[in-house]
Amino acid sequence: MQFILKAGISLFCFSIPFWADMSGNEFGNIIIALLMSLLFAFLSYKEYKKSKLSNNVDMPYSPPINSTANEQIDFHKKTIYIGGVAFLLLTIIVVCDLNDLESGQTESISTFAPVVFVYQQFGYWPAVLTLPVLGLACVIIFLKKIKDSKQQY
Repeated sequence: MQFILKAGISLFCFSIPFWADMSGNEFGNIIIALLMSLLFAFLSYKEYKKSKLSNNVDMPYSPPINSTANEQIDFHKKTIYIGGVAFLLLTIIVVCDLNDLESGQTESISTFAPVVFVYQQFGYWPAVLTLPVLGLACVIIFLKKIKDSKQQY
C-alpha cells in the first residue's frame, strides 16, 4: 500500500505542470517541472535500491514470480477495482471541467495534457471519452492476465 501511495503522490506532483497555464511565467513552470522531475527520479532511485535489497515475495505492488494462480488472480482483481475507481474519478473531473468550458462559465481550464490535445484536435466527445477508453483498455489487459492465470491453474 505504501508503494501505491508514493506512486500516486509522485504522479500527481509530476502532472502539476501539465495542469498549469503556461501563458505568463513559462520559465518558472519549466523550473518547477524540472525540480519535480528530479525529485521523482530521486524517489524512484531510492525505491529501486530498496527493492534490490528485498525479496520478490515481499513486494506488494506486483504478484511474486512464485505466487500461485489464485494469488495472481486476486492481485489483478484488486488492480481492476482500484483502476476503475481512479479512472471514474478522473473522468468526472475532466467532464466537469469540459462542461464549464463548453458552457462559457470559464474561458480556460487546466486539465491533463492528453485530454487537451484530443479536445483541440477532435472536439468535446472524444476528449470526454479519452479516459474511459483508457480505463477500459486497462481492464481488458488485466482480464486477459486473469484468464491466463486461470489457464495456468
